[in-house]
Amino acid sequence: RRVLEPLLAAGAVEHLTGADLKALERSVEVCEPFVASLESALDQRHEDIHFHDVLAAANPNAFLRCVCLIINQMLHSLVIVAGNVTQKDYQAFGRQTVAAHSAILDAARRRDSGAVEQLMAAHMEEAEGQLRKVHAALKQKLVLDSDLDLHAGKKRPS
Repeated sequence: RRVLEPLLAAGAVEHLTGADLKALERSVEVCEPFVASLESALDQRHEDIHFHDVLAAANPNAFLRCVCLIINQMLHSLVIVAGNVTQKDYQAFGRQTVAAHSAILDAARRRDSGAVEQLMAAHMEEAEGQLRKVHAALKQKLVLDSDLDLHAGKKRPS
């Protein structure tokens, strides 16, 4: 994804329509408020991925578009699985994502494909680091949940 997304985004820039730019803007706006409910946080993470879907749809390279859309679909599935991650983890990830998407959108409006490519590359690096943190939190939560399940119904020795 670190290699493909910057190429995809840069290649999409000259093909973005007014409707595409509005969709990217809406995506950023939906993710802007960092609300307290977990359901809203999950919706925002889906919208983060939708931002990338809009860019993919605008890229004329069918193979690159298809591969990136498949990756995005897998990420949508991971958002559902990661529903147990804390709101704090999602907020940190969301803040960085909104800032990156806003910068990418501004560069796309200027039709600066070079800047879009650089910004997307930086965003992918940053997102990977944030996702590692979210994954660690999820893994810890799953271990704790499985520990509880192992001891459910069993009386622990005193």
